Amino acid sequence: MRENLEIFDFELTADEMARINALSQRPYYDVPEEPPAFVLAQNDYSRQA
Repeated sequence: MRENLEIFDFELTADEMARINALSQRPYYDVPEEPPAFVLAQNDYSRQA
């Protein structure tokens, strides 16, 4: 547990920070402007068995 608490005893150099900042920053996924059709579909629960 002591080792886990000692994770903040380092610093990144300016070069390391520049390399991290140069990484691609594309979003993980795209949020569409409109919801997909299945979200807007009206379900008719009166026909359930």
